[in-house]
Amino acid sequence: MQTPPYPDTPYWRQHNGRHKGILRWPDLDTLWSNLESSTEAWFVFDPTGTAPDVPLDKAGLIAAVQAARDLVNTGHDKECSGAVYVDDLDAPTFIKVFDPRNMGSACRWGGAAIMPIWIISLSKPDTLPLAPPLEKPGFWARIWSKE
Repeated sequence: MQTPPYPDTPYWRQHNGRHKGILRWPDLDTLWSNLESSTEAWFVFDPTGTAPDVPLDKAGLIAAVQAARDLVNTGHDKECSGAVYVDDLDAPTFIKVFDPRNMGSACRWGGAAIMPIWIISLSKPDTLPLAPPLEKPGFWARIWSKE
């Protein structure tokens, strides 16, 4: 998926800010437990879709956390997680959950950024605009690229 330019809004500035990867499984378990017991109004957003207008209710948040836990635990046979990033481990307000099977490289210099599969935040999300369509190569470019 080609990533469009991020809007210059507080939400997307927070998304592009500094986040730390949660590497240790016990730390990730603590995060999930803290989210499930939270009384805060959390938004869960799939950045490829439309942003929600309202935060999840308690049951919705617990279901979303369980889905994120199940997804991330698919790589639990590894020593560390690395699929969840938070702005502050002790008091998170912005959490990015990546698909452990489609993480790409953390050292991406160029190319489209790997988008999180879910963003869990206290901030109301903004829908990401659609990426401009990729230009199709012309006739000669298609001919010359086949070797």
